[in-house]
Amino acid sequence: MYKTKTHYKGRFSVLDIKLAKTSSKRLEQYDTTNIINYASHNIEIFLLNF
Repeated sequence: MYKTKTHYKGRFSVLDIKLAKTSSKRLEQYDTTNIINYASHNIEIFLLNF
């Protein structure tokens, strides 16, 4: 599972978006909205585990 470590005050970094897009290429049904939701979901998980 993609898990961000580059969050900053709950905002995406460019690296987060690139990683989310890269991982989503394996799942061709993902569109931009799903990429953002996927990344934000994992930021929430990271913050909960922090």
